[in-house]
Amino acid sequence: MKQELIDHWVSKGWVRFRCRGCGYEHYEGEWKGCPQCGSCEFIPELKNPPKKIDSNWTNIQSYSQDPAFPTRNAEDLLKRVYEAASAEGDLVMDFFLGSGTATAAAQKMKRKWIGVEMGDHFNTYVLPRMKRVLAGEQTGISKEVNWQGGGFFKYCELEQYEDTLSKVECDTFLADQVMTPRVTPQIQANQSIPYEDVDIPGSLSCLTGKWIRKITPGEVEFQDGSKLNTDNFDRELIKPFIRW
Repeated sequence: MKQELIDHWVSKGWVRFRCRGCGYEHYEGEWKGCPQCGSCEFIPELKNPPKKIDSNWTNIQSYSQDPAFPTRNAEDLLKRVYEAASAEGDLVMDFFLGSGTATAAAQKMKRKWIGVEMGDHFNTYVLPRMKRVLAGEQTGISKEVNWQGGGFFKYCELEQYEDTLSKVECDTFLADQVMTPRVTPQIQANQSIPYEDVDIPGSLSCLTGKWIRKITPGEVEFQDGSKLNTDNFDRELIKPFIRW
């Protein structure tokens, strides 16, 4: 290839060096070693220029080279799926989240998303990855979609049926020869911390109808530029969310 063509493709973000150690992608400037893992070994890659989506999907990679998660899907693959089957603002749901590529690509492409994962690697791999995505990391499709970071997400753990049974107190009685457990939940109100475990930024977003731009310690900033102090605000504002 002529250098002029290579330079043109570099300017388009179609040429990159991928770190052999962790999969970090280097798109511009001199390669001086991986800033994430320190490895000096890389793989030069040339991505095919964009073209009209058709039935040929062999021109993009299926898996991302990540030793920490060998079966991690490539964001290029999910990007093509979303381009073909959804629009900005649509909801994407992955019932077997795995490495989190579905949600990472969805966040970068301005899709809403829900991910479900029961493996322990959610805490060790997926959660740190999504935090990096919101912080504006520049791997995967970030360059192509001009991803600069932003947004927020909530995550929670669904209690298993067996876990619920192990935590309840039961009084048994005989009714038609069937032993029936009666669940007696133990609830104690700590009056000194009446709003403990409440997602205050998320609640304020729902109550005001404003999207969150950024959350910092003690403050939430909305997309319209307005801010609220999460440590000192009118407590009556979130009282409808509290169950006494």
